Amino acid sequence: MALVICLLLLITCTVRGDPAGCTYFPSSLKYECSSRNWVLPLALSDFDNVPQSLTLIDINGDLPSSTPTATFTGFDVINTTLFDTNFVPTFTIQCYTGGMLIYHNGTFSGLGYIKEVRIQNCEVIALPDQAFQDFGDLNYLGFENGVIGDIGFDAFKGLNIYPMAVPRPLGMLLMTSKLEGRVLPNGVFYHLTNATNFVIDGTNLDTVQADMFQASIKLRFLSMRHNWFTSFPSNILSNLHGLQILNLDGIKWDCTCDNLWFLDYCQTNNVSLRGSMICNSPSTYKDKKAYLFKKEECPAEIVLPCDDDLTGIAVGNTCLTYPDIAVYVVSLLSLSLVIATLLINVHTRRQNADDLEDKSMTNLDKGSQRKLSGSNWNRASDNGTEDINQWLTQANRENDIADEIM
Repeated sequence: MALVICLLLLITCTVRGDPAGCTYFPSSLKYECSSRNWVLPLALSDFDNVPQSLTLIDINGDLPSSTPTATFTGFDVINTTLFDTNFVPTFTIQCYTGGMLIYHNGTFSGLGYIKEVRIQNCEVIALPDQAFQDFGDLNYLGFENGVIGDIGFDAFKGLNIYPMAVPRPLGMLLMTSKLEGRVLPNGVFYHLTNATNFVIDGTNLDTVQADMFQASIKLRFLSMRHNWFTSFPSNILSNLHGLQILNLDGIKWDCTCDNLWFLDYCQTNNVSLRGSMICNSPSTYKDKKAYLFKKEECPAEIVLPCDDDLTGIAVGNTCLTYPDIAVYVVSLLSLSLVIATLLINVHTRRQNADDLEDKSMTNLDKGSQRKLSGSNWNRASDNGTEDINQWLTQANRENDIADEIM
């Protein structure tokens, strides 16, 4: 009987156990699975707890997609309603020192619930086309402290990085692994149209294409510190209208007036430029600040107000185009017409007033010479009360004389 009970307990433990090589950490809701001990595929049904976050450790080799077996199975039906919203679902690959990583299109099948992906300390042999598409939407994708080999033009196709509704919205692509070829393929970021933060630090990047960030129009933060390129294409930031911070610390600049265009650009476009900006050449300015070179060697740019695209007459720093001049002339003529009309109106009013005054004086003179036998006097002058009284007195005298005669 005791033997039967032990066998039942053994069977129960075996059925309920986590996959071989996997350890659960309840404080972070995370599983760690070691490639030294696991047996692939890792099946969701074998986990005692929901693997909200999953870390693969001790990696050195291939993570297969289907042949001879897949790396993951059954994860597409994970119950996300059981997740703790205080923890971001995270998938991490950690290689042991010097370990290499090979993955394929389909390796990460079923992991669409993951929101942040970190690949750490790995010599990634290649970034195959569309290999990250199974993740769908990500808040963060990072290649941290390793090496990256060949990169496919469509390495990020099918992936949407943007600031997600998680405790720390990032919308970030981070690359601090060394680029084996020291270059990124033309257009490799074209699919990351919603990312807001790019960090490409210490990658040994020695060539920067003018259209590298052409499609990344929502970038607010761009860091390219401690790389090997020595100049920056003059139109590389032309589509980044929302850029707020640009970090170019640790770049050894070939200082020329043309190469330092970004100093004025950042000031004009209200972009915070971070970094020391030190010249590597010419030799007379080696290890000196780029701002000093610009101040001493680059004369202030003379901007011609009128050029081939803007024809007109230069007035100081302003170009008066011919349509502008026509508008000004019409406005001036209209103003002159208004002034002339006003002057004519004033003159007419004055003339009418003078004529009225002359007519009044004439009537007054005639009235003063008439006999006033029963006639009425009218006020015909504005010479004042005193003059009118004199005229009335004179009229009364004439009436008295007339009465005496009668």
